[in-house]
Parts: sequence; C-alpha cells; structure tokens
Amino acid sequence: MGFISLNAVVKNESTGLRDIDATLDLYKTTYGYNASGGSSNYTADFLSRWSSAAVARNNRLLAFAQGRADAISNYNTSGALFDDDEVFIIPDSNYLGPNDKLISQDTSLLSHTTYPQPLIINNDTVRTQIVNTVRVAIGFNIAPSFYDGALKTTIGRYLRTFAVTVGADYKIKADGIDDIQWNSSHMVPINAIKGVKVPVLLMGNTGHYEYLNAEKGFLASGSNDTSIASVEGAEHTINPCTDCETYPGQYNNTIKNAFNYQATWLEKAGRFI
Repeated sequence: MGFISLNAVVKNESTGLRDIDATLDLYKTTYGYNASGGSSNYTADFLSRWSSAAVARNNRLLAFAQGRADAISNYNTSGALFDDDEVFIIPDSNYLGPNDKLISQDTSLLSHTTYPQPLIINNDTVRTQIVNTVRVAIGFNIAPSFYDGALKTTIGRYLRTFAVTVGADYKIKADGIDDIQWNSSHMVPINAIKGVKVPVLLMGNTGHYEYLNAEKGFLASGSNDTSIASVEGAEHTINPCTDCETYPGQYNNTIKNAFNYQATWLEKAGRFI
C-alpha cells in the first residue's frame, strides 16, 4: 500500500526532500534507527510523531489531488493543461518493498498474529500458535532517487489506485494497523474479501511482514469456508528467506510446503466438487 511508503519528513511537495522536518528522520540513531543493519527499535515518541506527520502529509496529497481532479473536470474554465489527466510525482513514496517506512526497519512492528493460526514448520508439520515473523530488517534509504524513491503517477490514477483515507489515530502495532479506513479504497484486500463467497485459502509467509494481511483477510472474509496458514521462513515470493535463517537450510522447504498445503486444501472432498 502506497501510504506505508510515504515519508513523513516532507513538509512541502514542491520542494520535496529539500525541505524536511529533521525531527522525523527515520534514519537517525537518536530515534532508534540501527545503522549497523539489524532491526531498529524506534521510540514510542518518534513513532507517534511520525504517524501524525504521515497522516497530515497524506491529507495534503488527497486534497491536492482532488483539487486537480476538479480542475481537470472543469477544463474549459479552470485553466488546467489537459482535459483528461495530468502527471503527479510524489517524492519518496514509491511502494517498493524496501521503501516501506518503519516496518522495514523495525521488525517489532507487524511482528506477530493477533490470534493462534496454523504455522507450517520446515519439516512439513503444522502447529497452531501465535505466528511470529522471522524477517530481518531490509529498509534502505532511496528517498532522494527519482527512479527508485518517487511515485510517478497521474492525478486520476492516484485517486483510483493509491489514495486511502487514514484517521488521526493511525498507528502501526505489533499485530496490526489502527485507523486506516480500509473501505476507502477498492485496492485493499481486507475490504474486498468481504464480498468473496466461494472457498478461500489465505496464506502468509513469515519471512516478510505482509503475512499479517492473511490474518486480517481471514478475519474479514465473507466466505463460510475460509482457511488460513503461514509458511515459516518463506519470503514474500514463497522462496526461503536465507537471511532469516539461524543456520543454513533452516527454511529450505518453503516452496514444497506451501504447495503441498494448497494441494491438500484443494482436494478436500466437497470443497469444490
């Protein structure tokens, strides 16, 4: 989600990273950043201030984009350059995984499920437990880069695809995220899954933080046949997270385990046939 990649330090979109609030610099060790490459441990005060600033920047972007959309719609009288759309470049908000803010750097955030869930261990056994992440910190600073750091889109595409409403109580916790209005965007699985009525299997990979999306989708599902499982040590791409291992080969069966579990789920008598 683009909002998670939004850098809260930016005060003015026209000057971008040339005009920042340095007290919100997530790469400062003063606030808990680990410059040695391990997990950061941001202070509660920093997380609170960062969250408020991120919401404020998001609100500014939404207001600007809506204003430009209105101008485009009234092309004949507004002075807009085009009658269909226009370019929209947002500094340091590209939704590449390594550019996600806070959660990429601090692995205590989005670190475990809220409820016990099935966890597929490397030896292909399944345990039901609170599922913890095994991921390592992956964040790095690509903020000044146009190609890597900036979101390059249009006003229309931003409003249709990236825009989301976030409330004043926005907070990233160990087991989830508070005060994002999931129904404000059609791109959010947690909202979309409410309309799914067929059998659903949601799978998470504990070598990445997005595995918690599986639990939130499981809890929101509109299907009366919804299952969930997480693959221990799997990357976002299901491959073994070798950086997460404490010894070589610790998570070397992630792909096999994931597809075996899916096959067993699909073959359950009466599920589809």
